[in-house]
Amino acid sequence: KDIARLLHGGPGPAGLYSAAQQMRSHASELQDAARQLRSGSTAISADWHSGAGDQASQRINELSQWYERHGEHPPATAAALETHADNYPRARAN
Repeated sequence: KDIARLLHGGPGPAGLYSAAQQMRSHASELQDAARQLRSGSTAISADWHSGAGDQASQRINELSQWYERHGEHPPATAAALETHADNYPRARAN
């Protein structure tokens, strides 16, 4: 009875779609940060010619790769949320 009450009287799938959009936005922010870090790493390599500059550039590049990898996860989460939201009307009809 509680499940039926939630399906027929609950908030519906709008929250899931909203969360999916937020995840996509977060992925975009992570990818933007990765690009900015890569750009900074390149600039350091070009302007700071020393062992310390090389190490700084390398670490910043590693951080950019971390951001890029983590930016790949939110779209998958968004797709799963949208799948759940798309299934909501079917569950309600059944």
